[in-house]
Amino acid sequence: FEPGIAAMYNFRISADEKNGEGCYLFEAVPKPEYRKKVVYNIFRTWFRYSDLSIVARDYSLSYKAGVYDFDVQIQTRLKQHGDYLLPYYLHYNGSWKAISKGRENVKFTAAFDFL
Repeated sequence: FEPGIAAMYNFRISADEKNGEGCYLFEAVPKPEYRKKVVYNIFRTWFRYSDLSIVARDYSLSYKAGVYDFDVQIQTRLKQHGDYLLPYYLHYNGSWKAISKGRENVKFTAAFDFL
């Protein structure tokens, strides 16, 4: 976050569990007075204790402007496969509209299996 944008958020680090692993949870949530002025409604990242690798992220983004608006939620989960940390789950639920286009709504879940 750039300094001017960071001032609009509250940040927190806590202990949590994700995907069966102990993690640090980093969260950024807008301060109440800036909720309608920022894009990220929620930004969460889980870092594995052992090596600080990212094992999951949740995003909620929205914004309303005169000529467009959007509201999107994304969840990603990663797991170790050999030497690589790979995404195995992605959930997306989004709606957006531009003044010259109709509203578009997309919702999907993708799950990946690594052999």
